[in-house]
Amino acid sequence: MLKAWETVASYIEKHHPNKAVAMRATNLFNDNAVSHFHQILKHRQKQMSLDSFLVKKN
Repeated sequence: MLKAWETVASYIEKHHPNKAVAMRATNLFNDNAVSHFHQILKHRQKQMSLDSFLVKKN
């Protein structure tokens, strides 16, 4: 989802005739919707996998 949003936001910024409006809209969406998914991703990256938890270290 995050990669798809990056693609859409990039396209909007490049092709929208009013750059200020495009930036404001993408920033608003980032702040209100995409930040939730960034938090999920951050949590998943910190979470240890069960395999690595159970593997005995020497």
